[in-house]
Amino acid sequence: FGLMTIIYTLILTAGLVFVVSYKKWSVIGICGVIASYILYLFLNFDNPDAFMLSSLILISYFIAFGIQSLMLSRSKELSGQVIATTLINSFLFFIFYFFTIDSHYPHYTGLFTLLLSIFYFLVYLFYDRVSSTKLSITNLYLGILYLTLTIPIQLNNEWITIIWAVEALILTLLSIKLKNNTLRISSYVIGAFTLIKTLMFDTFALNDFSWTYLLDSTRFFSYFISIICFYAIYLALRNLDKDTTANIVSIIYSWAALILLIIIQLIELDNNLVWVTIFMSILFSLYVRLSNTKFNETFYQSILLFGVLLLKVVFVDSTQLNKFDATNFFSSTLVFAYFITCLSFYLNSKYLENNKNKFPSFAEMFSIILSYAATALAFIWIIIEF
Repeated sequence: FGLMTIIYTLILTAGLVFVVSYKKWSVIGICGVIASYILYLFLNFDNPDAFMLSSLILISYFIAFGIQSLMLSRSKELSGQVIATTLINSFLFFIFYFFTIDSHYPHYTGLFTLLLSIFYFLVYLFYDRVSSTKLSITNLYLGILYLTLTIPIQLNNEWITIIWAVEALILTLLSIKLKNNTLRISSYVIGAFTLIKTLMFDTFALNDFSWTYLLDSTRFFSYFISIICFYAIYLALRNLDKDTTANIVSIIYSWAALILLIIIQLIELDNNLVWVTIFMSILFSLYVRLSNTKFNETFYQSILLFGVLLLKVVFVDSTQLNKFDATNFFSSTLVFAYFITCLSFYLNSKYLENNKNKFPSFAEMFSIILSYAATALAFIWIIIEF
């Protein structure tokens, strides 16, 4: 295809944009966007200037249909069609140009996505100033989307979860500061992506914890940063007392952080089971103590910790840890596991009993359960040892 074909294509696009903008034919405008990008598929460039010619056409499409959206945005009754035009133009441009860059300069795909994100943030600021609320929100979502895509495209797998977790935290804090619900919803979505990736990918694909190669313990750092950010988001949203949705989401974040905290202990210390029991006993006691503050959900989370700890001691520690050995007491890991757990259950049972007015009504029953559980564990321990 020669230069005249390219010029003809660009003139046709410019004419389409002019007619659609002048006549307010928004539906035809949407069809024109799709048709133009389909036409691009039939333009085969097999010369040394293929990248430049492809860039010229795609960027021209992108700018032209962006102007079309701007012109049509003046009519409020066309806001739905304008948003559809913006989204279709954005996604088609990104897909075609991404693969064009990837085939010629693969190391710059992340930079392209980042620049596209910055562009949409600037467009958001522009539309926000001219009071086009729906279109400004659309561009803000697109900016956040491409910023989020930049991370897996440009960075190694070890960094993706960490950056997403930090991004979710930053968006949450910005949404509170600016009172912007769009940022809040975006932070929820990215937080969900972070949780899913941590559980489904990082758990199996990243490196185990090692004191010798601490900086290579990528799974630990992925979990650790996610847990810290989730708890920070929980605290930030928890203070929004008048926002019911934010309070519900904050509780979800706290449960997600706790589940990650339990899992990382189990998978990173699977060769040191006694330390898992010790750390979980300490964590259980901490959650019980936090339950008499305004963070009431920690009481129910302490019940989860109690159940996990009890099952681990009875079904795992009892069969895999070492029994009492007078000649080498510190190798008697079963003794430490049972003693620490029983002590934790008894102390927290007493604490709940003495402060039952500060806890939910179920606390008194839970106190009794803890006492019985501690006694039962002591009985099981004696049977195992003798």
